[in-house]
Amino acid sequence: MDISQFIVYYLQIVFYTIGSIILCAFLVHACERFFCNMVGGSVGGGFIAAISIIGTPIHELGHAAMALIFDNKIDKIVLWRAKGMEDGLFGSVTCHPRPNKNYVHKVYHEIGELFISLGPIFSGILMLVFTLFACFPNTIQTYFASAGSLIAAGDDGGGLLAEGFKMLPNMFKEIGSGSAPEILQNLALLVIISISLHISLSPADIKTAIPGAKAYLLLALAFTIVTGIFGTTVVSGILGGLQVYHSFMIGLFVIVLVCCLIPIGIALAVRLIYWLITEYIF
Repeated sequence: MDISQFIVYYLQIVFYTIGSIILCAFLVHACERFFCNMVGGSVGGGFIAAISIIGTPIHELGHAAMALIFDNKIDKIVLWRAKGMEDGLFGSVTCHPRPNKNYVHKVYHEIGELFISLGPIFSGILMLVFTLFACFPNTIQTYFASAGSLIAAGDDGGGLLAEGFKMLPNMFKEIGSGSAPEILQNLALLVIISISLHISLSPADIKTAIPGAKAYLLLALAFTIVTGIFGTTVVSGILGGLQVYHSFMIGLFVIVLVCCLIPIGIALAVRLIYWLITEYIF
């Protein structure tokens, strides 16, 4: 393996493991900011506060779960606070690593800072998929069946996105179909909107993740060097496994992005109706 192949191999490991997840989280954050700008004002602020009652606890529990996994002590956890309507901070988790036993434990804590920041992504996706299975089972099962076939065929993401867009009409068609109580399905839409808009990386999360990201990049470099020694057969096998994982995670994020389109579409429709009324009626 020459130097150029080594660099490409290293970048692929980083991208397939966490790079694509972080990029998707930034995209969701952009959707969240766009939605907040679209529904600005007192009414919009009230709506954001209302949906945060559902989304914020799931977001904070994601931080807390990763903190525990990476051997941190949780000092304080606030799942939701009403004062968030004034300062924009609806919840928080404060933690610190337990005393380091050795160098490996220290590195584990440092990498943990990255995954503690990414925690809301995993908790949010988990709750979103659970909600879809509970209230829109036909839609989510159809998507996973199609996504599984596409991943097995080596889809690069385009097919997954196309299948994801089919979920929107399928979800609305499923309301009242008998697959779940209709009132539960309507409430689930609000839950889905809230969860989707909270699966993102806030500026505070990004700041916390930087030290952990440095440690992770060094660990990935060490893994690249060690596995690269064994030749192209081992490298191809590792990349093949990581590509399957990467495609599966992209498939989950397609669900998140599609669900983000629901509130954005509603906000755009309301803005259009408001503009038409003020422009042509009053």
